[in-house]
Amino acid sequence: MANGKLYLSGEYAVVDGAAAIISSMYTRSLAAHFTVSGERDPRILVDEDAAPTFDVNDRDRYVKAASYVAARYCAESNRRPTLQSGQHLTVDIISTLVDGNGRKYGLGSSGAVTVAVIEAYLDWCAVDYNSVMVYKLAVLAELLVKDNGSFGDLASASTGRVISYRRPSLSCLEYLSSKMRDSSATFHDLVSAHWDGLEIHSNNALERLVAEKLHVVIGWTGEPASSADFVQRMAAYKSNQNEAYRSFCQRSSEITRQMWSALERYNAEDFVDSYRQQSKNITELSLVTGGYIETEKLANAREIAESIGYAAKPSGAGGGDCLIAMKAVDGVSNAGRESQTFNEAAELTRRWQAAGIMVMTDWKLK
Repeated sequence: MANGKLYLSGEYAVVDGAAAIISSMYTRSLAAHFTVSGERDPRILVDEDAAPTFDVNDRDRYVKAASYVAARYCAESNRRPTLQSGQHLTVDIISTLVDGNGRKYGLGSSGAVTVAVIEAYLDWCAVDYNSVMVYKLAVLAELLVKDNGSFGDLASASTGRVISYRRPSLSCLEYLSSKMRDSSATFHDLVSAHWDGLEIHSNNALERLVAEKLHVVIGWTGEPASSADFVQRMAAYKSNQNEAYRSFCQRSSEITRQMWSALERYNAEDFVDSYRQQSKNITELSLVTGGYIETEKLANAREIAESIGYAAKPSGAGGGDCLIAMKAVDGVSNAGRESQTFNEAAELTRRWQAAGIMVMTDWKLK
């Protein structure tokens, strides 16, 4: 099973090597289960000799790529599914990362399905694994489908906790892409190799911080957004305003470092202060890139939260999806904290709903 994710800091800049903080969503997840069937499942590519290619419009491309990579790794370990004549593997996928109408919440469903399928196949073949190994296999799978993101959703899904994250360097990713289509390279070699630039550090303090010192309200616009669209729109800005963009990335990394330090020190006030700084940093980037990141709807929601005393910003892909509001409640008695947060949350909920933002009361950070 792979949890969904929400970015707390570092979105956009993470694509270019800046640090990010990503929270696992333990109440929203995706599970994959392999079973035996008499019919071949076209989504399962376990008998491919050469690395397949995928159509960008193929809705099953992440499942196919994940099954191929996992099968190659298991075959190299001499672990293959034991099937009788006429039997085939099929995969069942159950997800709470979409609503009842199939709309994505923006919690990293593509990354979650990639991780979940890889873990399920490794389990089926009784191959031991850890979170870093699964992350690397998932990155290899997404390189096959030519994903151009940060792979932060893969790091979060494979770890299942709040993480500080930096993606592998561009030269590392280019090397991995070329080696996957080289018959002399094994997936074991690629996974065990040093991945330049990659950093994944986990922490278990956030859940406790939320329970004791931090009040968090998460909203969803109901309008799915596309990371790929934003990456394309940003390309022109990076080219034409390279110094300004580098300054944004440096500022983003510094704020992320401050947030992680506050988390390690269990300091809610500093954590929220840094989060507020990152919100300003993102808003400024949105303004100079045409308002794609922070849409009018998201800007309005942020301003509503700020008027009630919360720090708030969008999380993840630009143009829609989710936003998170948070406020430190450290130093307030238990009874006073409950009364204060109840009244403020009720006001924020009422005003967000009036502005077309759905408050996701069952979404929990971890």
